[in-house]
Amino acid sequence: MSTERCAELMAVGIANKLDEMWISDHPGLGLLYAAQYMPDTARLLVKKFGLKHVMKKRFNLDPKGGKLRVAN
Repeated sequence: MSTERCAELMAVGIANKLDEMWISDHPGLGLLYAAQYMPDTARLLVKKFGLKHVMKKRFNLDPKGGKLRVAN
């Protein structure tokens, strides 16, 4: 996420007087939200899809070699 986009989201949150803002790229935010507010559901997701799959999606790993690749 660019710095400009993050600053824009924070400005919108401040303007709307939000107490809390969660700013993240997709899909990381969904998993973090589930882990925070629905820990049992998050555990089931990790069990179903596997930690490697979750880490691959989060860190953009190459499925064949496990190396980082440049996101387009």
